[in-house]
Order: sequence, then structure tokens, then C-alpha cells
Amino acid sequence: ITKKNPNRNSLNYMFGFENDSLDTMQETLDLAMEIKGECSNFNCVMAYKGTPLYQKAIANGWEVPQNWEAYAQQSYEIQPLRTNFVSSEDVLRFRDKAYMDYYTNPEYLKMMRKFGADCIEDIKRMTSIKLKRKILGD
Repeated sequence: ITKKNPNRNSLNYMFGFENDSLDTMQETLDLAMEIKGECSNFNCVMAYKGTPLYQKAIANGWEVPQNWEAYAQQSYEIQPLRTNFVSSEDVLRFRDKAYMDYYTNPEYLKMMRKFGADCIEDIKRMTSIKLKRKILGD
């Protein structure tokens, strides 16, 4: 995104890279809040089977998903990758809070008024749902 190309339609952010801390994840969220993409996705880093990241997680003794449902970002079973500094639970807790903070931000909602009242109502309905997460004790 630059001043010459202010396309903010769909942006993707990830939390839980190997050296992420709560501070670096907050920096990522702060950037998202500054950019204000119309549709921003917030995801946890996942160690998919067969990838170098999966092999590294195994070598580090980190827990990895045991079933495919645990790879789904909105799943009750989700098992994101931990980091050197943050547990899987805290990565997921941060991701879920970041999502809610972003989509309930008054500045974001004000920007989205350009799409009409139905859009704002859809966002409010979307953020009225708290995802249940097994690893968070829900």
C-alpha cells in the first residue's frame, strides 16, 4: 500500500511467527489499525504437515495439530503454532482479540459507512459472535 496505490480492499495479517512476542504481534495489529483495510484477515501461523515449518516445530518439540480440524482458523479445535516467546493459547487469544478490536474500532466502522447501513449491520452481527476455542477452555 502506497500513496500511489491506496488499494486497501483485502489485507492479511498473521500472528505467531517463530520470533513473535506479544509486543511484535501488537505492532502488527497497530499497523493493521493504521492501514484500515476494508477487509482484513487475521490468522495464526500454522505448521502444516509436510512443510519445513512443521518439521521445525517437531524438532523443537512443539505441539502440532493432530487432526485437520485443528488447522482451521475459526475451528473450535484450532491449534496454532507457538512461538519462542508466546504459547499457542496466547497466540490464539491475541488473534481473536485483535479481530474484535479491529472490526469494532469506531474509525473502521466510520470508514465502512460508505458501503451502507447493511454493511455496518453485517459487521456488528459478525462481531457479536465469540468463537469458542478448545485450547482456551471454552
